[in-house]
Amino acid sequence: MNIIFLYILLSLFKNITSNLIKKCLIGNTCDGQLCSTHGNCILNIYKFYNNTSFNTTLNSLSKRTVCQCHKGYLTYYPNSYQLFGNSGDVTANDNYNSSIILCCYKQKLQIIAFILELFFGFGMGHFYLENYYFACGKLFINIVLLFMGGFTLFIFCSNADDDKKLIYHPSIIVFMAILMVILSLHFIDLILMGTGYHTDGNGQRIDLW
Repeated sequence: MNIIFLYILLSLFKNITSNLIKKCLIGNTCDGQLCSTHGNCILNIYKFYNNTSFNTTLNSLSKRTVCQCHKGYLTYYPNSYQLFGNSGDVTANDNYNSSIILCCYKQKLQIIAFILELFFGFGMGHFYLENYYFACGKLFINIVLLFMGGFTLFIFCSNADDDKKLIYHPSIIVFMAILMVILSLHFIDLILMGTGYHTDGNGQRIDLW
C-alpha cells in the first residue's frame, strides 16, 4: 500500500515539475521570438544550395536573428523534447508557442550531481536531477541488497563457533558478493554521470563541467 501511495505521489510531483516553465525577464525580441536576459540575439546566415549530378551551386542566402542561450540555460518546450543546441531558433518545432520565453530554463549542474552520487550514493545525484523514479529505484535496490547481505551475515555468523574460521564462512562470501554488486552498479552509474549521459527530469541535457 505504501509503495502504491509513493508511486502516485511521485507521479503527481513529476507531472507538476514537467509542466513548470521557469519564469524570467524578457531581454530582447529576436524576429518575433521572446529572448530572456539569459540569451543574446545573434544573426544567423542560412545557405541554400542547388545540388546537381555535376556540381553544387549556392542558390540563396537567408538571414535570421535567433536567441543564443548563455551557458547554463536552454530553451525547454513542455510539449516537445526537440532541442536545437544552444540556439533558441524554433522554426523547425511544430509545437512552438510564441508566448514561450527562450533561454529561460536553467540546467542542472553535472558537477553537483556527480559529487552527490560519488560521496552519498543511493541515488542522491538523481534526486538532484529530478529523475525521481530512477533515484527511488536505485535507493530501493541498494537498501534491499544491504539488508539481504547484513541479514545473511548476522544469521550465519551468530552460529559460528570458531572465530578463526569466520573469514571462510559462507555468510562472509555472500555478503562480499552483494557488496561487490552494489559497488559495481554504483561505479557504472558514476561513469554515466561523469560522461554526461544522464538528463534531468524533463529530459533536458545537464550543464557539463
